[in-house]
Amino acid sequence: MQQIKSVLVSPPGVEASLASLYPNKISLFEPVNFPMILARQDHEKMQGIFQGYGIEIHNMRLIIGEQFTNEVFKNKPLPKEINTLSKLRTELISRATIIHNEYLGDHKQSVFGQSLKDIDDLLQKDLELFKGNEKAVIAINALYTYCIDIKGNYVNFDVKSDKYPMGNQIFWRDTNHITGQSMGLHKMHFPIRQPEVAIARIGIEALGIPYSQIKLDKGSIEGGDVLPMEINGNRFALIGQAERTSVEGAHAWYQLHKKEFKDNDIIPLLIRGPNTETQTEMHLDTYFQQVSENGVIHCEDVTKERTVFRLFESNGEVKEQDLGKFNDYISHRFTDIYPMSRDEQLKYTPNVLVDGSRNVVFVTREITEKAKTFLEKTCGQKTEFLNMPHLTQLYGGAHCSTSEVR
Repeated sequence: MQQIKSVLVSPPGVEASLASLYPNKISLFEPVNFPMILARQDHEKMQGIFQGYGIEIHNMRLIIGEQFTNEVFKNKPLPKEINTLSKLRTELISRATIIHNEYLGDHKQSVFGQSLKDIDDLLQKDLELFKGNEKAVIAINALYTYCIDIKGNYVNFDVKSDKYPMGNQIFWRDTNHITGQSMGLHKMHFPIRQPEVAIARIGIEALGIPYSQIKLDKGSIEGGDVLPMEINGNRFALIGQAERTSVEGAHAWYQLHKKEFKDNDIIPLLIRGPNTETQTEMHLDTYFQQVSENGVIHCEDVTKERTVFRLFESNGEVKEQDLGKFNDYISHRFTDIYPMSRDEQLKYTPNVLVDGSRNVVFVTREITEKAKTFLEKTCGQKTEFLNMPHLTQLYGGAHCSTSEVR
């Protein structure tokens, strides 16, 4: 379990507030009944705790906003429809009103009123983040709300189109994955998330991080499904395959990394689950996590329904060897196991970030005393409580919200 050197993160903005006005099946959020500024504050608190441990923060909202503004609007002005903060605010209020009127049966009137207030509060937060650079604040908020496209052109709003505000960009891990020493970018599953990848690329290139783009004609991959694992010195690379990461995506992941697997004796494993109705266990990191050399936490109600396959290549094709149920695989290989309840899993107990060098586990929300004892006494890890009750209602935790460099 290596030390975390830095994390890539991206706090929520007005795009999350607008997304909350859509039905949950589109937004992918839990029902939102709080000011979105509180989710922003949860995120900022998380960043502060990481920094307190000496972990460097790469704020991708800031990095992408500055890079996008410098690249796209260096020699051309912002579109006239949104070229001042006042005009952008008017545009966002108009779009929020249209969304509300279209889907008012899916949320309370108070949510709409709060969304309008959020626009002012969150734009002010970005003015502080960008140190008063209004042009960059306009650019990043217009981009994330689809007021402009990635080339900087104004986009007329059609509430029936799939050009949704990108409220899920806060869950930075899913736009990319790191396996071994390599980063990959890839198409995601749901329409509201698919534009995030091209925008993530702007920030990754600005940081100078090498990456490979997986081209998928069919299927998808999401980074929360990709995890490392090590048992008794043997290295594994895991990919969950269910609704959000398809079999085509998992096989493309194998093809991208197969040389690294071979050269470094890494064993690639596919963890297969159902391909529909998986919102509460959407990714591998929502129900399983290795937390120490011999310790894992997992939700047995979920892992007993998953099957493990070893991936290999034969005659130029990716093949799968059935290794049995995931919960059995775990119980036969790890000595320290915490089989959490379904209720604990739903409260984000598995969605932790582990820093092995510092012996700390960053915990998303309050965990049971039994889980805390397991992490601290059995695994020898300090638990650092991040306390993110609002951010998690957007359906993600500490692990989802970060992409770490080790």
